[in-house]
Amino acid sequence: MTCNKFVLTLFVIFLSLNSIKVFAEIDYTKLSADEYKKSADDMFVKVFEKNLGTNTSQLEGKALGEYFILTKINPLDYYSYVQIARIYDKRSAFVKAKHYYNTALNISPQNPYVNFYAGESNYLQKNYNEALKYYNTAYKNGYSANLGLNQRLEEVYLKLGDEVQAKKFTSNINKIKK
Repeated sequence: MTCNKFVLTLFVIFLSLNSIKVFAEIDYTKLSADEYKKSADDMFVKVFEKNLGTNTSQLEGKALGEYFILTKINPLDYYSYVQIARIYDKRSAFVKAKHYYNTALNISPQNPYVNFYAGESNYLQKNYNEALKYYNTAYKNGYSANLGLNQRLEEVYLKLGDEVQAKKFTSNINKIKK
């Protein structure tokens, strides 16, 4: 009986502590978006550097934290959401990545940067038809001269068996490289 009383007491204490605000709310308007972005971007670049090896999870976590703070400083800036999603893609946490891509797409549905990386996420998962949808949106909205996008479009069309469309992008790639 005393064990049950002890557990109940702990439960009541837990409930009372959680009903009291222990931490003050953070006023994100007082934080510098530029400083957080620079810090997060520096870590992001290191995460994706090839020579760092495979143990980048600590850097990934720090970058995620900085980008998360950026989403609180400026919740209508798509960039931080895309960067968070890209880190989750690297971790193969595709459900989480999709959540952040969808948030960015809700903010800026025609943005070529957002669409390109949403396409990349689908490409990584071999969802080629879905990738094509995002790649084409990026292409139509400012990325038509982007070499990487044209290469991906060529690859996707070939994977989907559409050689006619693939040749169009082969031609674009050759023009861009000149």
